[in-house]
Amino acid sequence: WSSATAAYDSLKEEDFKAVTNVMSYLSVQLSSFSKFHIARTHMEVFHRLGNWMVNAKQSRPRNMKQPQLETLVLKVNPAFFYFGLFATFFWCSVPLTNNLQAFIPTKYPFLDKQTSNSISFPLIQVPIYVFFTVTITYTATSLLHFLAVFTSEVKLLSKKWEQVVYDKRRPGAYMESMKDCIQQHIKLLDVMKDLNTIHDSMFAFQVFIFIVHFVSFNFCLVMTSGSNALSSVGPLTMSSIMEFGLLCWMGEEITDALQQFHRSLYMTNWYEASMEDKKNMIVVLEILKKRHVLTGTKVFVASLQTFVEAARQAFSAYTLMKGLTTTE
Repeated sequence: WSSATAAYDSLKEEDFKAVTNVMSYLSVQLSSFSKFHIARTHMEVFHRLGNWMVNAKQSRPRNMKQPQLETLVLKVNPAFFYFGLFATFFWCSVPLTNNLQAFIPTKYPFLDKQTSNSISFPLIQVPIYVFFTVTITYTATSLLHFLAVFTSEVKLLSKKWEQVVYDKRRPGAYMESMKDCIQQHIKLLDVMKDLNTIHDSMFAFQVFIFIVHFVSFNFCLVMTSGSNALSSVGPLTMSSIMEFGLLCWMGEEITDALQQFHRSLYMTNWYEASMEDKKNMIVVLEILKKRHVLTGTKVFVASLQTFVEAARQAFSAYTLMKGLTTTE
């Protein structure tokens, strides 16, 4: 214990900076490679979702205002890009101008000195970080935009379900309206399968990224002067919080909106329809009752509860890490 205490006392602020920068840098590397793999293996799905999104927007009424969630995502998405550019500029320029040997990636773990120094040369770092920024921004912002449009389309269809009202004078119109809503519902479920193909591969890793950045930011904020946390780790932490928070929020919105189909249709006057229509209605109600969720590796569910639980686990990890590096 005495040797551990002596080792801790010998640590300097630059050492704590190095620890937090290593955590952030490795998480960015893994996130970039993961998103690049998703974009490469699911390129056809991205194209299919892109075509669907364009057609969905074109089919909306011209006088319809842009949904608030889509407006928010279109404002947040550029922030991911600018935060990425800031991190690229900062991580490449600071070691060059100030010669901060403790500033990662001036030294790479598990590499010999010659290889580490060659990779750490700023001219080599620039294209590496640009690659990180482009892959993360393209995949993350595309998924967020798809989810925002999908959420809006689900809510629009929910309003259509509310208008499916039985009229004795026009019994045929009732089934036509229901048929149109069912067809749109089936299309949305097909789109959701494509969304979950991308989301399932990305969301679980985003939970890990959120926890790592949360821990590294708070650890750096407490164990150093704080300037390093705000400048180098801060942008990455804000990006991960926004991305993870939006994924959880939109997952919650989509699940609730799909459940709203069942509630909206049940509240109509379907009980006044003919016996044959009632039988069809019961089948539709049973199908609409099923709960649809977006997942991550079939383990994590995209919901606000997952966001809160991840924040709790991140705070626990930060408390443990701080306790291991604090002596009485």
